[in-house]
Amino acid sequence: MDEKKERSLRRKAIRWMLDGLKSGVILKRLGRSRAWFSKWKKRFDNLGWEGLRSESRSPHTVIHRYDG
Repeated sequence: MDEKKERSLRRKAIRWMLDGLKSGVILKRLGRSRAWFSKWKKRFDNLGWEGLRSESRSPHTVIHRYDG
């Protein structure tokens, strides 16, 4: 995945939303799903433009293994 291109699409979708474009039109233009748009709109609502950055997918905790 090209992070720079993805972030650009997210910003474009949010700008169009803020300009009053309906979500269905945005999704059709970008070729993305309603779930995709919903996720990034929620992140934008909570964190602003910084919320459009991808987060790490690595686990937050490490399960320790015990040799037995």
